[in-house]
Amino acid sequence: MKTWVAILFILLSQLVNAAIITSAGTDNWGTGSTWVGGNVPASGDDVVITGTHIVTINGVFTCNSLEIGQGANSTAQILFSGTNPQLTVTTYVNVGETSGGNNRTGRLTFASDATLICGTVLTLYQNISGAIKCEIIMTAGGLLKTGSLALGTGATTPTWTPGSGTLEMTATNTLPATVFTSFNNLNINSATTTTSGVSFSVGGTITVNGTFKPGAAAHVFSGAGTITGSGTAQVTRTTATADFITQYSISNKTLTNLTVDYFATGAQSVNALNYFNLTISGARSTNSVTLANSGTIRVSGTFTPSASFSSGNYVLTSSTVNFNGSSAQNIPSFTFNNLTVSTSSKTATGVINVNGIFTLNSSVLTTTSTNLLILNDNATATGASYTAYVNGPVRKIGNDAFTFPVGKSGTGYMLIGISAPSVVTDAYTAEYMRSPGTALGSITAAGLNFISNCDYWNLDRTTGSSTLNVTLSWNGYSNCNAAAYVTDLTTLTIAHFNGTSWDTHGKNSTTGNVSSGTITHNGVSVFSPFTLGSTGATSNPLQVKFTSITASLQQGGVRVDWTNIAETEINHYEIERSLNAIQFIRVSQQHATVNNGNKASYDWLDTSPLNGSVFYRIRAVGTDGNVNYSSTVKIDPEGHSTLTIYPNPVEGNRLVLKMSASAKGKYQVQVYDMTGRNIHSQAFEYNGGSLSQVINLPSNTKPGVYSLRITDSNQSQVKTFIVK
Repeated sequence: MKTWVAILFILLSQLVNAAIITSAGTDNWGTGSTWVGGNVPASGDDVVITGTHIVTINGVFTCNSLEIGQGANSTAQILFSGTNPQLTVTTYVNVGETSGGNNRTGRLTFASDATLICGTVLTLYQNISGAIKCEIIMTAGGLLKTGSLALGTGATTPTWTPGSGTLEMTATNTLPATVFTSFNNLNINSATTTTSGVSFSVGGTITVNGTFKPGAAAHVFSGAGTITGSGTAQVTRTTATADFITQYSISNKTLTNLTVDYFATGAQSVNALNYFNLTISGARSTNSVTLANSGTIRVSGTFTPSASFSSGNYVLTSSTVNFNGSSAQNIPSFTFNNLTVSTSSKTATGVINVNGIFTLNSSVLTTTSTNLLILNDNATATGASYTAYVNGPVRKIGNDAFTFPVGKSGTGYMLIGISAPSVVTDAYTAEYMRSPGTALGSITAAGLNFISNCDYWNLDRTTGSSTLNVTLSWNGYSNCNAAAYVTDLTTLTIAHFNGTSWDTHGKNSTTGNVSSGTITHNGVSVFSPFTLGSTGATSNPLQVKFTSITASLQQGGVRVDWTNIAETEINHYEIERSLNAIQFIRVSQQHATVNNGNKASYDWLDTSPLNGSVFYRIRAVGTDGNVNYSSTVKIDPEGHSTLTIYPNPVEGNRLVLKMSASAKGKYQVQVYDMTGRNIHSQAFEYNGGSLSQVINLPSNTKPGVYSLRITDSNQSQVKTFIVK
């Protein structure tokens, strides 16, 4: 007895929650209005619309489930109208009868701004011999958002009219074959596949924010619309032309945030496109993946070549891959034909091999001893500059003469070159080190007086036994050459470190001048490290590098400030003063306090300044007696503002900007050539008084007439100078 009572209670509960509309009339579900039985639909209601009933929705309603078109000869409908009508169904929507005889149909008709949200699945039912089809009509637009779509028993001829509407998929789903073959807007927010044998067209936009998986390799998605999104579009095509462009022949491809995944087991070709994320996956066995042999494959996001092969491989042909993202990018382990890095910083996350041309385009590639850049036999490197270099080791394999595109931040490109090894399998690895060579050890080589206190190069012979010519460099961009660093090419030399001391040195030729050039030592057979050295006792100090000196009027006198880039083996500084900038006398002295190869700054107050215009300079005295001078600055007590540049004409790439009695503040310096092209920019703080600021022009600055513009928040001045 208790059991029957319990069953009866359950049946009564179900009847209460079921709202069955059986009349042949029309109901209006408007905001604040009533419907059959006088009840407003509640979120827990299971709504069933039978017969020929038509429900017009022009408000916002929620129910648990919805069935449209139940019972014999049913043609029930839901019409959306009004302003922003919305129906949310928590679970499922059935259009048509789930079982029974013929002519059991249903219809959904959308207004332009209508929304139907189906939480789990929307199913279309249609008996084979039925005279009227189940229909979803979006001619006027609207949004149909559902977890998935399905066809029920006998549903072979339902009608899907996408019109100007949007279909949005929110759960893993298979689009029903033969029915959903065209769309206006299609939003994929989940892993979604088509069924076998179905291709479709898109007239509006297919937005992929989940994963879009063609159900068969031959499927083609065409139309005059656009594919876009931030999800993944998989390329499964392995028949005929097996590539992204063929499978997604849709007219417009906006790949800005999209991942394109060449996901297959057969052979495919990677198109030359502007990809965001590019993935190549799948167990390819004996099949190969061919990278585009014309045009450039551009990747602004991630590159993931994760395909596996047994005897197949990546076919590089003459392909070029350009990592051109505006944000930092990682480059994985891969062998490229031509590799270009552009715009932002890049980081090697595996061993990168290049068989053709490695191009640096305003980008810095960071490598390590394990995540290495390797340029194979006959490979070349191009585009290195102050803003484009490899920060870390580079290995060159082969019998080619080669210039390593290495450098460091703040110093830029600092080349080291080798002549051609004798064997094609020889390998050499080079890296520029922005650290004092003096810190490695002492000098034991006869005739070698100084070595660089700013930098050195590691050059290792990884494989082979060839004897080479080694070339080192200096330039006007480098902070190492910010002032009197290289002063005499005749006494400049290349020094070698044997692991304990700087034991040998040599020079066979030099190019350039004291501002920028190269030096070569022939017949080198023992490697790593190398640096610039000097055989002169007073030339090429290679120790203290002054970057600025200022003199400013202060309460109680004249304050002199000076800064250098890398201080080591300096005993003391002498402050010198002059009335004519020719005859100087020492007025004070300060001991060096850093001497560890790092930046050092000092100041001194002249409490007994001379009348009229006065000149100051700093004399640096090394622990070995070597002397080096800063630039000269002038203080004008009357406050006459001056701006000069020297030398003019400029020989090489280094000039000095002098200011006095100008307004305090931040100044911007820009240098233009005669075509108006900006070739150099830098900023500095001016605290008043007299300033001497080094300006290093690009190493490739050609002879001609140039303009220097200096600007603060209030004014701008222009000076013209000549480069010889």
